Amino acid sequence: MKLTRTFFCTLNVIILGSFSFAVLNPLSGQASDFHSPRTASLAGAGHASPLLNDSIYLNPAYVSYLTNTVSVGSSYLRYESGDQNQDPTKPNSNGLATHGRSYLVSLQDGRSEVFQAGVGYAINEGGSSLHLGAAKSVVKRVGVGVGSKFFFNPTKQSLASEFSASTIVFPFQDMQIAVIVDNLFENSADRSRGLYREYLLGLKYNVMGILILYFDPHLVPALADASWGHESGVEFIVMKDLFLRAGFSRNAKVPYLTGINDHSFGTYGSSFGVGAGWISPKFSLDYAMARTLDPVFYTSHTLGMTMYF
Repeated sequence: MKLTRTFFCTLNVIILGSFSFAVLNPLSGQASDFHSPRTASLAGAGHASPLLNDSIYLNPAYVSYLTNTVSVGSSYLRYESGDQNQDPTKPNSNGLATHGRSYLVSLQDGRSEVFQAGVGYAINEGGSSLHLGAAKSVVKRVGVGVGSKFFFNPTKQSLASEFSASTIVFPFQDMQIAVIVDNLFENSADRSRGLYREYLLGLKYNVMGILILYFDPHLVPALADASWGHESGVEFIVMKDLFLRAGFSRNAKVPYLTGINDHSFGTYGSSFGVGAGWISPKFSLDYAMARTLDPVFYTSHTLGMTMYF
């Protein structure tokens, strides 16, 4: 037990140090650069109420309410479009890979009374990324958090990093509101890679414990022609442990569509998703199928599992 506590204390120190590095680093990036199965099935929505380790990517502030819990998660994503025999490292006419895979592992620790934190690592054909998040509840119904992400190319050279701030508010029992600012230190190098500052409002409303509605509008000032967008989703509670999900997004980030030649991180477009999830007392299983409609047609399948204790 003492060894376990020492490990998590060390993890928290590493995370705080990484945040400090992100603030001082002149490069920055864009948040929500990974979609779990639940997030993919909601087409990117759910910032006001992430499920367990999803908080690391969607809204670090929510980690402050996942106390007294340690969770370990993993997921696998496969996307495809066009000729499946083509080398995934070679771009198509849009500069994107025709198909590829992404793997992610994550760890979240909410037992500390000082703050709660999580870390995730994702890898795909275009490189890898390290995701960090930490949060603290200010009062009973308000939490604040910070997040940081570091991006690397296939040779492990650092390409960019990002820093974000978020808050979560519980104004009523059935409603949650999140406010998130991604890429606080946007610069011209970021914009050349498709990394922009984004202001996001996350809304969740629980209808009689049967239907959960999500609406997450966002503003990206640097995208003059498509600065406004949204991610919207619905979650049906079939039984206490079984969920059916669907979502649609417009002018929103599709994180797995990365550029091969320009090392761009994700593409903005429209998509929809469907999926399901099952939650047991000690672990959860989730699956999603998502389809990008614009600017290119892609299909992805994501499978994930999270254990918590």
